[in-house]
Amino acid sequence: MPNECLIYKATLSDAAAIASLFSLSWTSPFSKLTSSNVEPTVLAESMVPRIAERMGKGSIIFIVAQDPETQDVVSVAQWKLPSANQDEKGQKEETAEEKEERQQFEDENHRRRLPETSNRELILDFMAGVRALQERLLPDAEYHYSTYF
Repeated sequence: MPNECLIYKATLSDAAAIASLFSLSWTSPFSKLTSSNVEPTVLAESMVPRIAERMGKGSIIFIVAQDPETQDVVSVAQWKLPSANQDEKGQKEETAEEKEERQQFEDENHRRRLPETSNRELILDFMAGVRALQERLLPDAEYHYSTYF
């Protein structure tokens, strides 16, 4: 029986390995269309600071699987955590107008972080489509995860 992977909450020292897994998972034709054939290593290097920032803020938890023989991180899952103010009682519910305004702000912020060589409009249109699908299929879901191998 093969050795089982070690599963643990990622630390800042795992940020580069996580970025590498993410970048390797984005070598599909769609990713090449949106990112103009950015090399995975270059993409990974650009992602490390953002992953480290998210770890530091605690807004996302990364769980990694490490191969016991090579010590390489071989898989990662990420969970978006609720913000601190979501648990406050009496919090005013966001209106549709406020939600749209917040989403426009977040999209513009994301647009500025995308590489200049990327197809920014296609990426943002794709993200908006995924968001709409998510809201339609999982209307009350607050926390989401995705896994990369």
